[in-house]
Amino acid sequence: MIIVLILKYNYKIIKKYKLNHIGYVVSDLKQSAELFKSAFGYKIDSNEIIDNKQDVTVQFLSHLSFPRIELITPNSKDSPVQNALSKGGGINHTCYEVTSIHEEIKILEDKSFRLVSKPVPGAGHNNRLICFLYSPKIGLIELVEKGD
Repeated sequence: MIIVLILKYNYKIIKKYKLNHIGYVVSDLKQSAELFKSAFGYKIDSNEIIDNKQDVTVQFLSHLSFPRIELITPNSKDSPVQNALSKGGGINHTCYEVTSIHEEIKILEDKSFRLVSKPVPGAGHNNRLICFLYSPKIGLIELVEKGD
């Protein structure tokens, strides 16, 4: 009986958070996209998208068997990802799609996540709300509100 309750609880969590993508900070979108294509068989899923609010340019890649990838490059020295790039770049965050971003922020803050950036429309997500949260035990995550 206990196992059944645990499985039901875990299923609710899994169903609630859908992996949207893994974000990589890179110095050159074209070179990085080509490497993901040639090494792993990814396909370019979007044009380069300039996100002035985040001060980055992003591009999405998709694969039939692997998670979606977001390549991110800073647009200026003041970009929030510039520091990550100066340390070598690489995996920056995982992004989860949620039904209600404001509700999930409250839930995650109760679990010791710290809100890094308040919800704003994300240019790379068809202006759906996005935000970033941080946990020292997990790292940086992004939430994106599910579209209609």
